[in-house]
Order: sequence, then C-alpha cells, then structure tokens
Amino acid sequence: MGYYYKGNQTLLIYTFLFWCTAISLIWIPRNVEWLQGFRKSLNSKMGKRSGTPLLAIILTILVTNLIFMDQSSVWSNQEYLLITGPKGYNVPANLAMLFIAGMNIGAVICSIFLPFYLKKSSTQAILAFCAWLFWFAFYLSAGSRLAAVMFFSLFAIQFLLSRGRMAVAYLVIGFFGAFVIMMIALATRASGEYGISNFFNAISYFSGKVAWDFAIFSWVNFMQGIFVTSDGIIYDQFYNTDYKLLSFSPLPSFIDSFDEVRKGAQIMIYKTVPMGGIAEIYHFGLGYFLFYICALILILRTAHKSFKSKFYYLAAFANFYIFIMFIIMNSYAVRNSFRQTLVAFAVVVFAGLYTKLKKPLLRTWGKQRISQ
Repeated sequence: MGYYYKGNQTLLIYTFLFWCTAISLIWIPRNVEWLQGFRKSLNSKMGKRSGTPLLAIILTILVTNLIFMDQSSVWSNQEYLLITGPKGYNVPANLAMLFIAGMNIGAVICSIFLPFYLKKSSTQAILAFCAWLFWFAFYLSAGSRLAAVMFFSLFAIQFLLSRGRMAVAYLVIGFFGAFVIMMIALATRASGEYGISNFFNAISYFSGKVAWDFAIFSWVNFMQGIFVTSDGIIYDQFYNTDYKLLSFSPLPSFIDSFDEVRKGAQIMIYKTVPMGGIAEIYHFGLGYFLFYICALILILRTAHKSFKSKFYYLAAFANFYIFIMFIIMNSYAVRNSFRQTLVAFAVVVFAGLYTKLKKPLLRTWGKQRISQ
C-alpha cells in the first residue's frame, strides 16, 4: 500500500478532521463536580493503601511471562509479531495466548497505577517504574501500539491527580507523546529488526535527516487504518457458520477449537492485513450485525452505570479496556477483541452485583449473629 494515499484529498480531509477532534479533547473542563470528586477519591483512597498486593501481581505477571518466553527473540529477532505472539513462547499456542493476554493487561494496569507508586515508598516506586520501563521498551521495539496506550494511560492518571496548569500540561504531553510513540511503533514495523536491543534504533527513526521521511510514512500508515474497514467491505466474502458463531465465543480456543476452524475460514485483505472485525460482521449477515450492535449497546450502558459502584478503579479500567477493544475491532478479527470485551464486561457486572448484594448479605449475616 505504501504511499497510496499520500497527496490524496481524502488523506487531507481525514487529517483535518482528526486534529480538529483531537485538539478539542484537550480542553476538557477540569473543575466539573464529578472530576473533582473522582480526583479526591483517587488521592485519598490510594494514599491509605500500601499497594504491595497489586504490585506483587504486576511483577508476577511480568516475571512469569519472561520465564516462558524465548529470551533470545525478546532481545533481538527479525520477525514481526514474534515476541508479542504465541510463537515467541516455549509453551503450546493455546496456553501462550493466556500469557499474552495477561502481559497486555499487566502493562496497562502498571501504567495506570504507576503515578501512585511514584508517591509511595522508594522501593515500590523503583520496582513499579522498572516494570513499566521494560514493558514500554518491549512493546515499542516490537512495533506495538500498546506502547502508546501505556504512555497515555500514565499521563491521563497524572491529569486526574493534578490541578491547575500542570493538569493541562500532563494531558497535552500524554496525548502528543502517545501520538509520536504510535508513529514510531508503525515505523518500526517496517524495519525488519525487533526486540529490546532495537529500542534505541526505533527512537532514532524520528531523528536526523530521515526524520521527516519517517514521519510522513508513519502518518500515511496511521491514516490508512481508517480505510481498513472500507477495504474489507468492498469485497464479497463468505464465512461458514462455525467461524461466525465461534467468533463471538467467550471460551478459549483449546475448548471451542476456534484455531482449527480459523485455518480454513479466516480471510485476509492483504498478505499481512487481516479483515477488520466490523467488516467481518458486515459479511456475516444482518442477524450477526444486529446482535453485535445490541450487545455493544448493552455493554456500554452497563459500563457507564458501573461508575456508581464503589469499585471506581476497577470500573475505570474495565471501561478503558472496552474502549481499546472497540478500536481493535476496526483493525483485527472479531475474535481478537469481542471475547476480551466480554471479559471486561464480566468484571463490570461482578462489581455491580457485589455492590448491590454486599449490604443485604451483611445485614442477613448480622441478624444471624444476633439470633445466635
């Protein structure tokens, strides 16, 4: 595809719309009541907790993944998606997918809670920062956009915790920094060199005489993502029933055997570009499309209401994760994102049910103790 859209009026129009929308989001009113309450809650509740249990979980996720990974490929390799895919693990592919999901979630959680750890003891701050730094270098050197998500998550929490001009500064740095990091990740994908040892080479793409050429290439690459869905829709495609149904399955592949079905059923738009999830559902048929729309409305409505529960941080993470999965839905197959959306939805539902049932259960338990 290369520079296909370079100089095209369509690229110019989408570029203009993108930046108008992006810049408008920077000027979020910071004195609204809900934001003040949320900021106060974050500062007070996190200040009272040690953070040790969560940090232990984060480090366990990281260390466990490193044990089962192919360390040589993590350091240096020439195959794109090797260190972030099941082939980079020394375990069966089905089990590796669980490790990968844990790795991705752990990286985002570490980014969200890093600002709190930086305010706590020096030991916790150092451990959390080292974990975050490794994850950031790992994903950026692998050409993964998750590095941009990590960076933005970190500064978005700093925005919520801060007041005055510094709050705006954190949001601006987070947004524009994440944008540049995403461009670097996209440029890295064409380098043919991946792994931690390539981290500084990845950053160097945006320095020196070649910086402008790489910036144009990355921007065009980024804007072409808008057209992936339309590229998939214009082709007439047919999917068998097993592939359609299992694309929405919440079960891992070693249970529902989706990997076996996918081998002969998944359709690629180009050699390295899968059919996007939105385009897949379009080709699945009207019934599947209506099911997805209804499910998405239910999930988003429930996620929105979840902020009323006492699990503020869990609800915030689940909502953010659902948002990321919807973005992925536009670039990758239904199976890649919808199943993880259901996991986040289950977390939201559990938090809501626990909040509703906690008081009645405590009341019942109290009556039983009195009667005894």
